[in-house]
Amino acid sequence: MKVITIGRLKGNDVIIDNDDKVSRHHLQIVQFDDGSYHLIDFNSTNGTFVNGKQVQGEMVLDEGDFVRIGDTMLPWTTYFSPGFVSQAQEGVEEPAVTTRDHEDKGLGQDPVQQSTGSNIFAILGLIFAFIPGISIVGIVFSIIGIINAKKTGKLKGMAVAGLILSIIFTIVWVIVYAVFLGAGAAINAFDSYYY
Repeated sequence: MKVITIGRLKGNDVIIDNDDKVSRHHLQIVQFDDGSYHLIDFNSTNGTFVNGKQVQGEMVLDEGDFVRIGDTMLPWTTYFSPGFVSQAQEGVEEPAVTTRDHEDKGLGQDPVQQSTGSNIFAILGLIFAFIPGISIVGIVFSIIGIINAKKTGKLKGMAVAGLILSIIFTIVWVIVYAVFLGAGAAINAFDSYYY
């Protein structure tokens, strides 16, 4: 069994002192001998989020889960790799491997960038909502953004706003086109009748 404690104060295995939303003793992750991982939140002030959902007490983690505390996405699986050095046991003064360090140290893609990048659809959905004639594309992007937001917890509000606006503007553009087509047909009928 291996236990990793995470928090803002020295004495934790992973010290995150550059994020004010992280509690002094925020959480611990335990790897049991059977290979399973358990996350335990220590009633932290700002909470612990797994895949965008707040954790209450203890939960089982899967290796693909995203764990966020405060504004920091934790590369928690690296804490259980053979090369990981506990800051509490070794007295290491270098800062914890935070989300930005994660990519810089070659440990794989930054989870924050993964989740934000995957929600580019939420942003595109909102943008395409306002473009005449193709706001229906905004509906598609917004739906994809909502699905990704459920996985990552990022930009769900923007995806929903994009979906609502895309639907509204699609209906508006359909009505505008119908009015212009109807007006054009009426003018043609009028012209052919009198001329």
